[in-house]
Amino acid sequence: MSPLDRVHAALTYLCIAATVGLASLALGAPLSAQALSEDFNWSTSQQFPPAGWTTFDAGTAPYAWGEASLALPNSAVYMGQAADAAAHDYSPQGTLCDSWLVSPMMDLRGYATPRLRFDSEVFWVNFMAHYPGSVHDGRSTVEISVDGGISWAEAWTEGALVNGATALELDLTPISGLPSVQLGFRYRGSFAHAWSVDAVRVDNGGQPVGPGVAVLGDCPGLTVLRATGMTPGGPIAVYVAAGPGATVLGGGACAGLLVPALAPTRLPVGAQIADTNGLLVVQGALPAAACGSWWLGVVDLAGCSAPAPVAL
Repeated sequence: MSPLDRVHAALTYLCIAATVGLASLALGAPLSAQALSEDFNWSTSQQFPPAGWTTFDAGTAPYAWGEASLALPNSAVYMGQAADAAAHDYSPQGTLCDSWLVSPMMDLRGYATPRLRFDSEVFWVNFMAHYPGSVHDGRSTVEISVDGGISWAEAWTEGALVNGATALELDLTPISGLPSVQLGFRYRGSFAHAWSVDAVRVDNGGQPVGPGVAVLGDCPGLTVLRATGMTPGGPIAVYVAAGPGATVLGGGACAGLLVPALAPTRLPVGAQIADTNGLLVVQGALPAAACGSWWLGVVDLAGCSAPAPVAL
């Protein structure tokens, strides 16, 4: 298999440097609420596959993934010649399709409950392997790779018994927090079915998550601070402390709030905002001086809450 293009999701970077006192921080914008968003807008881009996506075919058939209005020569009249979608038609008898449409690389660090959402439309479903009594071999699957496309695991298989379109959602929680994730929409079959895919999204699922702070990764080395259950869209203060304890805030909008940390010092990181799922993620390299000495925590300045800090 040829190496797949790697397109990394935009991240927020946290740089923690030891100083005489505590630390200084430099932050960008918070992590996007979506790790992947693709509508296959051929009508505006005139490009397939879209930037960052790749296609390859391990079969012998002449048909492959393409823009829907051009890629459905046998099934366009039945599927409405829909533009702005990715599609694959059935191949002539005696040929085999094993065609892949592969997403850009995604970084799911900070995604506690990732979900894949996409629109799937299938036709000639009676020519698929799962259809009762079928003697045909059509299969539509979503595959996942966490090692740059070297190996793949099947995460979803089409099981429809009628032709038509369906909005689907797939739980990706088992691979939450992994840095190099790709999706493969895999079409297999000989003289089988037609399949189109559209509105592909990977986001944090919108699932309610209780307040909490987690530190992932190595110390020293690349580390991720993740705060969940914050007020969606609300401001967040990041602090460093000498350890757990009890400190009452003396001023500001949250005056009187008990912070469960010993001598917390707000770091000069500027305005940090939780995303629409109440998630804040910052990432960076920690110096050896921080390990075993610092505790990192956050204060939700909109909800006036402060989960317990975490030791490095």
